Amino acid sequence: MKVKRLTKKKFNVVASPVRRRDQMPIRRLQKGKYEISVDTGQRYSNGRKIYRRERITGNEKDAKRKERNMQEQILQELQQLKEQQHPQQKNSKNTPSFQELAERWLSMQESLKKESTLRRYRQILNNEILPIFGKMQIDEITPDHVEDFYYNPEKKGKALHNHKSIINTVMEQAKKKKYISGEHYRNIAEIPIPSWESKEVNCLKDDKDIADLLFQLWLLESVLFVPTYIATATGGRRGEICMLQWIHIDFDNLIITFIKMNTKNKETRTVKITEVEGDMLREVKEYRNASDHDYVCINSLGNPTNPETLSSNFRKMARKLGYNINFHSLRHSHNVILQYNGLTRRYIQEKMGWKDSRMLDRYSHIIEDREDPVAAEAIQNITSKLKSKIDTNSDTNKENGPPKGEPNSDM
Repeated sequence: MKVKRLTKKKFNVVASPVRRRDQMPIRRLQKGKYEISVDTGQRYSNGRKIYRRERITGNEKDAKRKERNMQEQILQELQQLKEQQHPQQKNSKNTPSFQELAERWLSMQESLKKESTLRRYRQILNNEILPIFGKMQIDEITPDHVEDFYYNPEKKGKALHNHKSIINTVMEQAKKKKYISGEHYRNIAEIPIPSWESKEVNCLKDDKDIADLLFQLWLLESVLFVPTYIATATGGRRGEICMLQWIHIDFDNLIITFIKMNTKNKETRTVKITEVEGDMLREVKEYRNASDHDYVCINSLGNPTNPETLSSNFRKMARKLGYNINFHSLRHSHNVILQYNGLTRRYIQEKMGWKDSRMLDRYSHIIEDREDPVAAEAIQNITSKLKSKIDTNSDTNKENGPPKGEPNSDM
């Protein structure tokens, strides 16, 4: 008869072909129960390794699967700890470049922005921003990089608010995707752009000069007369003016309404005009025999004026008449004349459709605010001078009235 030898009970070890030599094995405690120990990469003060241990119920495959999961979890925790301690040494293999995020953002804007706005964004990106930041990974762009870009001597005198808006928007997308931290984004977003105060605004600052320009356009029977007149009377943007229909002009209450779908900030804006201005526009409508739903600004074919075409033709005509201005300069002129007449910053902000009154700081003609002037009368001198020129003009074969707006060309 064989005598059974008494031995100390041992735990069974589950073999693992990929196990490191210094890694503790999976131990089977009893049938269906295992203990997994994984090195955490840390040590006690005496030098001994720190293991993370867990016990599970299952089979051998379950134990190996649990071991792999624990290893991956520990690696992720170590990586996160490393990134917190050394944010600039973050492994950025999966971090996109600035150009990738910029293109992704721009594609999302196609259904939200006008084509002219998208074209301007692409021009700024392709010509100025991407040559500097395009190939850089988004987390490599530091506040110093952005500040150097804004204050580059080659950009002196250039308005950079669109550049700043694009850069901040792309970096904000990176923050939302957790490619950069919130603090990293804020440090870039809070960088100020160079002051506009040093840039001289190019516009006509004298109401006599504006009246002369309008009179010359009237003599030429140019289709540019009506949009130019509305721009000087309201300070409207070209896109807002081109989309005006006669139904948007209330001749009884002397109000022009720029509806929200056509404004830059997507908010409806009303502008008060004078009785003289209202009479001038009413004459134009009656002369054309236009209906309420006809467009106010039309080309030589009677179709709505295209904003890009308006800008191009106005610039050429202005040069021909001796004025070094563009169509947007008329908006500047309107603002300057309002300030000359002592209108408050708040009134000018609302009339011009600005969200921030600091836009007024672009102009060097800033005077002390006053609350007493009648706002709509600040521009009426232009129309008065224009009407006087038209009424006293005897050297032309035109009828005494506004032009049809249907000459042989769009100029």
